[in-house]
Amino acid sequence: MPVLVRRRHARWQSIREELSTATRRSELTDRARTHLGHPDVCDLHSFETPADGDAIQAGD
Repeated sequence: MPVLVRRRHARWQSIREELSTATRRSELTDRARTHLGHPDVCDLHSFETPADGDAIQAGD
């Protein structure tokens, strides 16, 4: 079901901005890396997301 987001929490918006401006996964904070697969940010980055249970390696 499509939704219209009218406002985002400031901390969540900062994660979205970090993901949209980073050019390498190594530039991301650990906090941003944990949200790579979140539906609200998938269209903001081109980083591959790990399969469930796979570790994310820094610098990938």
